[in-house]
Amino acid sequence: RGYAEGHAAGVEAGIAEGIQQGLIDGEAAAQEQAQAVLTQELESLAQAEYALEQVANMLGDALLQPMQRLALHMAKELVRGELSLSDSAVTRLVKGCMEQLDLTQDKLQVYLNNDDYQLLQADSMLEGKVSYLPSNDLQPGSVRVEQADSWVDDLLEERLIMLSRQALGNVDNKLLAPVTHLSAEETLAMHEEVAETPTPQDETNVGEAQALAQEAAEPEMSLEALQAQTQGPEEGLENDEDWADLAAAGDKAADDDDELW
Repeated sequence: RGYAEGHAAGVEAGIAEGIQQGLIDGEAAAQEQAQAVLTQELESLAQAEYALEQVANMLGDALLQPMQRLALHMAKELVRGELSLSDSAVTRLVKGCMEQLDLTQDKLQVYLNNDDYQLLQADSMLEGKVSYLPSNDLQPGSVRVEQADSWVDDLLEERLIMLSRQALGNVDNKLLAPVTHLSAEETLAMHEEVAETPTPQDETNVGEAQALAQEAAEPEMSLEALQAQTQGPEEGLENDEDWADLAAAGDKAADDDDELW
């Protein structure tokens, strides 16, 4: 009886220990599997994030320069629009330069772009103190004021450079070049020049057509002229039938040329 009880107790203890060990092993396996899945998902997420970052960098580099060009173009057009509507902006620039010079000395000379010069010709606010002079070296919105050996300028391109660097950082100087517009006549002339420029194939066709036209325009040679040209001093065709055959061959060649033309 004692043996049976001991055996039963041992079996129960073994079963309990086995169950406990199974639980431990199962939990460890589940944790290991979950860790592997989590690691794989983190790696996939990291790869996706890296790919997204690369795409963002590529798009940023590709769009930066066009956006800079667009922003500067808009700034130029806004400034020029203001200058074309009223002379107040130009007058303000002139007065700003005049304040830095001594007005009690010689008469001031104010150099302006031709368009700005036309705007200020009717302005009597500064009459008698300054003389306006047009200058092809200045852009619309730029001013240079001279007095004796002194001069002060306020240039539109310098203001654009300063504003663009403040807003966009370092910008390629090519983007700061003045924006010019083609007149209607210049645009029409450009289109006509492009339309009239022959392609290599067109030039070949024109050459062939001219050669055929020249050949067709040549007068047909008479029988007597042909005989005189081909007959040497001591030799020629023996009879009139030979001459007639030669003339017929010449007529056939002319007809073939007409059909080709």
